[in-house]
Amino acid sequence: QLAPKDSEALHNLAWCWTMFHKFHKAMDLAQQAIAINPNDHFAYGVVADSHFELGQYDQAADAVQKMVNLRPNLASYSRAAQIRWMMGDAKGASVLWQRAINAGGPYAENSAWCRTQLGDTYWKTGAYSAAKQQYEAVLTLIPKYRHAHFGLGRVLRGEGDFEGAAKEMAQAVEGNPPLTYVIEYAQLLASMGQKDA
Repeated sequence: QLAPKDSEALHNLAWCWTMFHKFHKAMDLAQQAIAINPNDHFAYGVVADSHFELGQYDQAADAVQKMVNLRPNLASYSRAAQIRWMMGDAKGASVLWQRAINAGGPYAENSAWCRTQLGDTYWKTGAYSAAKQQYEAVLTLIPKYRHAHFGLGRVLRGEGDFEGAAKEMAQAVEGNPPLTYVIEYAQLLASMGQKDA
């Protein structure tokens, strides 16, 4: 209200609307920010995220490319990695996750998330050793990082170490975990004969 032509205020408001899954509203506000400041890389990120969530991958890729051109950093490379994965390019996704990690972020958790995503990419393609290396690297820096514990649990399950997998997944489901983590952990316990647990 005080500064209706402030691109930063507009792109932050746009980003907030994505939290409510109001992606068309978010894109409209982000485009307003871009009209005011064509170099607003953050606004392009909101546009990319919105298209991505709506399944409009070509449009998301275009917005991400503009974001990368303006600011090649963790935020833009990580989005580019997600697009590559969705388009079936696992190798390209891995390269971009590594670029995001190398770029670093303002918080340790940003890089940890990217390294965990790289681990997930390796896990999904059957490269268990490479995945384990990424998850363990994250846990060395952030010992309680939920997503790395869960990823490591998946790898151990795939290697046949069910007890080790259960131990890692148990740490991942403490507190307020994603529902998918709880379900996979329950499935693992059931396969181990621990149906009551």
